[in-house]
Formats: sequence, structure tokens, C-alpha cells
Amino acid sequence: MKYAKWVALATLVVVAAGASAQPIGGSMGGVDILVVDRYKAKVREAVKITGQPEVKDTTVQPLPVNIRVRPRFAAPKVQLEPIQPISIGKTRLERMPKNYLRMGVGNYGSPELAFAVGAGRTTNASWTVKAAHQSTVTGVPADTRVFRDNAAQDNRIQARWVQNVGSVRLSTGMEGHSQMVSFYGVPLDSAVNLKDTNTRAPQRWMHSAGVSVQLEPLRTGRRAVFYGLNTDYKFLYDAVGATQEHRAQLGVDLRKRVQNVQLLFPISASALQISQVMGATRLLAVDFSPSIADTVGLFHFTAGFKVTPVFRQSPGTAVPTKLYGFPNLQATVPLVKNVINIYGGFVGSVNTAGWSGLLGQNPWISELTEYRETAETRLYAGFNGRITGRLGYQLGLSLISKTNAAQFYRNAGGFAQDSGRIFVEFVNWTNVQQRAELSYQHPVGLELRSFMELNRYRGAGGTVGTIYHVPAYEAGVQGLFNLKGKVRLETDLRWVGPRDVPGTAADALPSYVDWRMGVYYQYNKQLQAYINGTNLLNSKYALWQGYTVQGIRGVLGLAYKF
Repeated sequence: MKYAKWVALATLVVVAAGASAQPIGGSMGGVDILVVDRYKAKVREAVKITGQPEVKDTTVQPLPVNIRVRPRFAAPKVQLEPIQPISIGKTRLERMPKNYLRMGVGNYGSPELAFAVGAGRTTNASWTVKAAHQSTVTGVPADTRVFRDNAAQDNRIQARWVQNVGSVRLSTGMEGHSQMVSFYGVPLDSAVNLKDTNTRAPQRWMHSAGVSVQLEPLRTGRRAVFYGLNTDYKFLYDAVGATQEHRAQLGVDLRKRVQNVQLLFPISASALQISQVMGATRLLAVDFSPSIADTVGLFHFTAGFKVTPVFRQSPGTAVPTKLYGFPNLQATVPLVKNVINIYGGFVGSVNTAGWSGLLGQNPWISELTEYRETAETRLYAGFNGRITGRLGYQLGLSLISKTNAAQFYRNAGGFAQDSGRIFVEFVNWTNVQQRAELSYQHPVGLELRSFMELNRYRGAGGTVGTIYHVPAYEAGVQGLFNLKGKVRLETDLRWVGPRDVPGTAADALPSYVDWRMGVYYQYNKQLQAYINGTNLLNSKYALWQGYTVQGIRGVLGLAYKF
């Protein structure tokens, strides 16, 4: 390399010198250059790049996300009140308009009339007015009656207004009820002439009027506490002034959600005043029942308690104030979805329905009945679900205990002494209740339900069979069939077991079977024809001692919608 440097330098010098010595316009002489060297030029081998460049996206950064999902299980509703036979809802061929008129007439002088008018629901308001009348003259079989005429009548009127006011919905209602019953019960004294059918049974009219107000928020967020308020007042009196009752209620629904746990704080109060021949009864009951409700996995539960102080003032009251306490424990869990659901609970409550509640159970009670509140506790468990997509079931077991439960009985002696009235005494009892139900639904419009219920009552003295007018067993089948929106058939077949009454074993009320059926024909969108039948087997059974029901009864009618 060093030789090459010197040779190149010498060459440049000679070329520069020659160029400078050349005269203008002359020619350049020849120059011989000899380069001697050992150097050999080499080119490196090429290397192929086989890898791919790694490009990282630095514009997007992953966010830390922690999602916690807690499944919510819709718990089946558990009936906490005394279990009643299952019933099939009145599935309508189509939605009934606000305005309709229904008229019918049946044997035994049994007319019925009902109508409703109102405004269709709008965004902010709606209203309805309804009224109904039912009555009958006679119908009790001649060999089981004392009086030829044993009329009954029932009249009702209701009005309701719903209005959105700001962020709440205001609902107001008024109602009136007038009921007449005949004390036609057969005397328990055999010396009375049972064939005396020329007189009319003594009657009693009961009237009532009431008003109610409800408030509920239109929207409830997670921070909401107020979920509703309801209050109502009812005045009940008889035509001769022997009984008067004032009853007022107030309830507030308070809730608070903390995470997924719901805290419940419902508060209610009931005030009652009953004026009778034997004196006045005043009662005030306050319910406070805090609890929590939550769902953990598929397990849904409610846990809390209820405290109910009752302040009472009545003739012969030994304890004017009494404090009741009850648990409020309820739980449901599906073992197999839609197949087996297990439920159970331990709950209690105080019933302060007053004289209105007693009349709802038995309209023939005597005016000489002192009212007492009834306390009830219920320990229950069971399971329900579906065997197939169309076949459902329910099995349940309950231990029910009542304090001051109303028990109905007839006085022994002549008709002049009891006047057909049914008397009430308040007793303590427990009941072990077993119940089984099956239901079947078919897409063609068929629905069937069956049930069986066994009861074992035990009185306060520890004896069995001392509770009057309650059956040891009951079973029934109910059916509904809707044929292509034109014909609807409803049927109810019920078997009720024997019931104990005061007296000897021979005085016990025998078992009976009651069959009812209704057929409805939709002629067009406005006109419907119907026929209802009760006691279709013409069974001569008594609901209460001495009170035999009517024979076969049918009502034929029309309903017009407008």
C-alpha cells in the first residue's frame, strides 16, 4: 500500500509539471507510467437478512380492568299467609276495555249487574269507575231450611284516579260496599218446627265506605331510600247501629342498597276503634321489620326480624299493652335450574283486620263478638320446579301457630236464643300442614291444576279435633280451556273433608264435593255471552253448622264492551 501512495504522488507531480510547461497551442508529449504492486482487490460475501423487524405499538396502553359479576336469582314468591287452594287466573280472550256492561239472571231470583267506565291510560293520568250488584232470594233445599226466603245481596262501587305529579305517581281511590245477609241457619234445638217455612229469615245490612292514597316514585336510583307510601281509612257500620268500626292504616316503604345488599326498613301502623253493645275496643299496632336481602351465587335470602307493639283498650282487658316479636328469615336456592328449587322460612305477623276481617271469613257472626288481634308464626319448607316443560309441581310442609285465632260455633238451644247467629271465640292452636300441587299447560290453550292439603290441628289444651269448622283434608282440580279465542271454559272441582262442630260426633259436618263451571263465548270484539253454574252436583252440604248452601244454581248473561 505504501508503494502505491508514492507512485500516485509522483504521477500527479509529473502530470502537473507537464501541464504547466506546455505552451499554449502546443501538444502534450507522451508519458510512460509503470505501476508495480502486489495488491489484489477483494469483495466481501453478501449475507442475507432472514429475520423480521419487531414493531411495538406504543400508542395504546392496556387498562387494568377488574369485573366482578354477581348473578341475581329471581326468587320464587313464597306465600306467607295461610295457604289457600291454588287458583287459575281469569285468562281473558282479550284485554277488557275500560268501558263495559255485564248483565245476567239466574234461578232462585238471582240477578247480577256490573259496569265500568273510565279513560284510557295516558302519559300522566287515568281513571276508572266500577260498580257491581249480586243478589238471590232463596234456593236452600226445603228439607234443610226453616225459612222460605233466605235472601242475600251484595253491592259494590269503586273509583280510582292515577296522576303523575312531578317525580311521583299519586293514586287515590274510593269505595263503598253494602251487604245484606239472612240468618236462616237451622236451629240446633230439635223441638223447633223445622217445617215452618212461612216466615222470612231475620236480616242484617252492613255498610262500609273507604278512601285510600298511595305515593310511589317514578324512578328509583341506587341512592334512593323512599320507595312508597300508602294510607287508607275505612268506616263500617250496620243499619241498626249495633256495630261501628273505624280503621286507619299508614305504611312507608324505606330501602337502601349498599353494593349488592338491599337494606329494608318498612314501617306500618294500624289504628282501630270498634263500638258495640258490649262496649268499645280501641287498638293501635305498629310494625317495624328491618331486614337485609341479597343474592350470593344462586342462593337468595332475606334475614331480619319484626317487632309489633300493640296498645289495646277494651272491656275486661287484663294486659293493655303487649309486645310481639317475630323472625323474618326466608331463603330460596335452585338445585337444578327450572327443575328443583328449594325454599324455606320462619316468619310471623299480627293481624289487625278488625270486624271487617271477621265478616270476610263469616258474614253470619253475632254482633256480640269482641274483637282481638291475631298473632301468627309460620315455619315452612318445600321445593318446586318442573318435571317437563309443561308439567310443574310443588311440595310443602308448614308448622303454623296462632294466638287468638277466631273460631266459629253455634249455640246449642232454641232458635229464639241464638237467632241463627254464629258466635266467635278466640283460641290458640297449632297446625301441621302438608300440601302438594301439580300444574299442566298446553299450547293449545289448556291449563290444569290439582292440589291436596292435609291439616292436623292441635288446640291449646294439647287435644286433637277441638277446632271447629276446619277440614282435616281438602283436594281439588281446576281447569281452563281457551278454544281459538272464541270459547273459554273454566271448571273447579273440590273435595272437602269432614269438620268438627260443638256437640257429639254425630253432629260433625260430613265431607262434600262441590263442582263449578263457567262457559264464555266471544261473538265479536264487543259482545260476549256466558253461563255460570255452581253446585252442579246438587250436594246438600253446609259451609257452617246449620247453614246449608243453595242447590244447583245457574246464571246466564251478556257482556258488552265499548
